[in-house]
Amino acid sequence: MNNRVFVYFSFGIVAFGIYHLIGIFYKIDMSPAWRHGFFFALSIFGIYGVLKRPRYFVFLFPIIVGQQLYSHGTDFINYWTLNHRIDWLSLFVLVFMPTLYALLVMDLNKKTDKNQ
Repeated sequence: MNNRVFVYFSFGIVAFGIYHLIGIFYKIDMSPAWRHGFFFALSIFGIYGVLKRPRYFVFLFPIIVGQQLYSHGTDFINYWTLNHRIDWLSLFVLVFMPTLYALLVMDLNKKTDKNQ
């Protein structure tokens, strides 16, 4: 898999990290500052994982994907139900995370095939 794809995805994670860094210091949504701090730290780890792609990362990543699908999926549905509008941030996350996971799995499979 082309490394450039993962560099592009890491820019998305940088954007998530910046959002959560701002959330530590300013009230940008309903989440408490500690939650933003936690997700900022996860973003740092995510950038490392996406750029270096250690073997274990593909096995840890589904945990955050599941959490994000639940959290942003719920936000997306609630926002639509209450406002009859699309929550674009949640939609982006709902597409971004599973797509990145699929790419990570494909990359690991490619590396595994090369080693056999």
